[in-house]
Amino acid sequence: MRKDMPAKEYLLYNRAGAPHYGNPHNPLLSPEDASMNHLVYTDLLRASFDANASRSCFHIKRGPVYQSWTYADVRRDLNALASALSAAGIRRGVNAAVIGENIPEWVIAHHGIVLAGGCAVPIDPNLPEAEIREIIRITEARVVFCSPVYASLFVTLSREFPFIKKVVILDGSSPEGTESFASILSSGDPTADALAGTFAPDDPAVVIFTSGTTGKAKGVVLPQRALTAVHNHAVPRMRVGPDDVMLAVLPLHHCYGFAACVAVTLTTGMSVVFVPVIKGPLIVAAVREMHVSILPAVPQMLESLYNNIRRGVQEKGSAARTLFAMLSAVSTTLGAVLGQSFRRALFGVVHRNFGGRLRLIVSGGSSLKKSYFDGFRLLGFDIVEGYGLTETFGPITLCPATRPLQASVGPVFPENEMRVDKPGADGIGEVLFRGITVFSGYYHNEDATRAVFDADGWFHTGDLGRVTEDRFLYLTGRQKDVIILNSGKNVYPDELEEYFQSSPLIDEVGVFGTTENGDEVVTAIVVPNRDTRRANKPDKAHQIIANELIRMSQSLPTYKKIAKFAVEYQPLPRTSTRKLKKPEIKALYEAAQRSGGSRQGAAVPLSFLESALVDTEEFQAIAQFLRNSVPRAASITLTPRSHLELDVGLDSLKSLDLVCMIEETFHLSVPTEALLKLETLGDAVNLTRELRAAADTGVPTTAPGIRQQLATAPAARLHLAENNSALLQAAIAATRAIGRTFWHVKVRGVENAGSVSPVIFVANHASLVDGVWLLDALPWPVRRRTFILGKSELRKSPLWAVLSRSNVIPIERTGDVVEALIASRHILSNGMNLVIHPEGTRTRSGAMGAFKPGVGTLMLETNAAVVPVRIRGSFRAWPAEHLPRFVAPGLDASVTFGAPLTIRDMQRQGLVGDTPTAEDIAESLRGIIDGM
Repeated sequence: MRKDMPAKEYLLYNRAGAPHYGNPHNPLLSPEDASMNHLVYTDLLRASFDANASRSCFHIKRGPVYQSWTYADVRRDLNALASALSAAGIRRGVNAAVIGENIPEWVIAHHGIVLAGGCAVPIDPNLPEAEIREIIRITEARVVFCSPVYASLFVTLSREFPFIKKVVILDGSSPEGTESFASILSSGDPTADALAGTFAPDDPAVVIFTSGTTGKAKGVVLPQRALTAVHNHAVPRMRVGPDDVMLAVLPLHHCYGFAACVAVTLTTGMSVVFVPVIKGPLIVAAVREMHVSILPAVPQMLESLYNNIRRGVQEKGSAARTLFAMLSAVSTTLGAVLGQSFRRALFGVVHRNFGGRLRLIVSGGSSLKKSYFDGFRLLGFDIVEGYGLTETFGPITLCPATRPLQASVGPVFPENEMRVDKPGADGIGEVLFRGITVFSGYYHNEDATRAVFDADGWFHTGDLGRVTEDRFLYLTGRQKDVIILNSGKNVYPDELEEYFQSSPLIDEVGVFGTTENGDEVVTAIVVPNRDTRRANKPDKAHQIIANELIRMSQSLPTYKKIAKFAVEYQPLPRTSTRKLKKPEIKALYEAAQRSGGSRQGAAVPLSFLESALVDTEEFQAIAQFLRNSVPRAASITLTPRSHLELDVGLDSLKSLDLVCMIEETFHLSVPTEALLKLETLGDAVNLTRELRAAADTGVPTTAPGIRQQLATAPAARLHLAENNSALLQAAIAATRAIGRTFWHVKVRGVENAGSVSPVIFVANHASLVDGVWLLDALPWPVRRRTFILGKSELRKSPLWAVLSRSNVIPIERTGDVVEALIASRHILSNGMNLVIHPEGTRTRSGAMGAFKPGVGTLMLETNAAVVPVRIRGSFRAWPAEHLPRFVAPGLDASVTFGAPLTIRDMQRQGLVGDTPTAEDIAESLRGIIDGM
């Protein structure tokens, strides 16, 4: 393999004879046009705005309808803004900042700064306040455009930094000390042609501060020429044009989002649809409603989108699943010959769900897994991957749409060169670039600039890769992230992260190296999937993940196996384009090691948005509720990152109380599925704010609220007939014979079992045989009217043929206390009996665990009596994680029924106070059963 593979494809000259790079395949780039320099971004804008004045340009949904701008509308606003900024002192050598969500005003502000001659400084809205302040200090931004949430911050900074002359609010009202976007537009001249200015290719246009995946952020100075490459070269490679509609959901402050969603669209005449918030339903709705044809995204977003497609097929039943499998087989065999249009026709239903026009997916930021790449291709979507850095204004390589290769990011753009420095035996080395797309240097940081450019002008990316003979680049990871073992072997974290994230038990994994006893070892921090997190405490999840890592590692070389890992329940820290922040991940792991795996995590600063969330009415109300109702919440500092269960100590019933409080306090209706998604305090606050915003805009809430569901139990879903099944009786007779033959189970106090009806049998839970022993001990007339709630997974059990005829009611219990409460109340209100194990799950040691307050809630709401039940010996008969022991010498197995108790009885006996809580009742019952 050659170390240096130049990729210049053609060289053009303008009429003056100066060397000039361009794209002869694009009609806007005719070298005959001497008035336009194809290496000047603003010249490309002028040509596009002249050619597309009547075309649609921007669209954004505000309330129930879309607001739109034509190219002529945008040009008018640019004229007004650039002239107003010029009057405010924005000129060459002067900076102005813009920060906020994806909205048209953000783009207009950004371009108005550049057209006035200044340098635009887009700021990541997710940075901590201290970092935002530092960027403003370094760049001395004269004008700041911001979303309303940042107004107070920049008003404060304007008092500290006299160089800030204006704070302009992009959308919404302008508080004291700021100016509205409409106001600054009205102060300018809409007839002054902002696009008539003259710029040179090397004139600075933008300063973008890197996201800092491996260290402190630096300001990347991007000249006009760097911004032209996506139009000159990415457009023809993707085969897109003015008739396409682009979705802008990627953050615009980042070069990938700006290059793909703004620079390409405005210089080509496309229209762009803005989605301010990255949420699946909003994205799909925008794609469908506005007939989007191009979707730039990061792999994590695409994986979620594809999984939702497959989930929709699964939910439609076996017929739909079979049809989908058949179509996939046809697409696999014939699609390669008949092309993507044939595949799109095969999966017409899928494409219609996306509006019928979505054809091109652009993936960047990291590698898209093969299963998803192939999956989208089989469905008929074209998909290409590219590669770039902030220092190259996004893509500098891109696969052609006509030759998409999974795992490759394609050849380098024309007008640039690429080579691999010091490749090893496997051809892997550091990727270097030079050319018109490469940045000028770091802002006021000559040392950092010299560190990345060598004497020949090559930019050292710090990324590792290999280049094939056909000049396609394949990346293997970051040079700084490579783990070099004592044996000399190299381990590439990206490769292992992709491999282990293919497990359905793992949501995220970050791989890095640590030193253990002087040896470098492969280490990871793992986020289990949502079901594992919801059903298990971290110590149990750690064992589940350990088993999974061992299983998956069997096919890996020994040196690539993960030696040490920690479990994390929060999303791993990432940049705006979803790249892992390795320093912060290492800090999380080290904090977990220092604290013995407890929840005392690393002190990662809150972002400004997170800090702002703390000051909201919603956060304050929810936090106060938690402090008043959960003892642990009063002793810790609550932040949006606080895990409701692990940090705050919120159980499923208290989660229900929390949601009901939100409904009643803010007059909202919270759907059940939202309750299942609440993991952090920030989740609860953001859900409340979203529902309030929807209510304010008149969007109706169609889903019934939690309180409404509890008040109207769905009787049709539960069949509570007394069970006289001969098959069930035979099954119980068999279990009775086993219990009495091998375990000699004794029954005491059975006369208490049928003295009251309906009744809740409340029992401790140490073994799988507890329910069987309890039911077997009941007299038949009581037993056939007694129900047990079981996990929905029972339907998949081979025993379901028997259990389906029994009084076992399977429900979806993972985190869904609503369904369990509805079912329990319905059983009791129909005069039937209910069996509850308040510990929630079997003890792993035989010792009785804490009782959850659900039984107390039921007693308070239904006035039902309880019969306390103590089960002994079941743990020795069938301990957790073991097979049953049919020979257990000295086993004293028994089921003892206590006297029935109502709340009034418990008050008379002094077991609870005059106004007991659900927690008081549950704890009292635990004491009674423990003493039986």
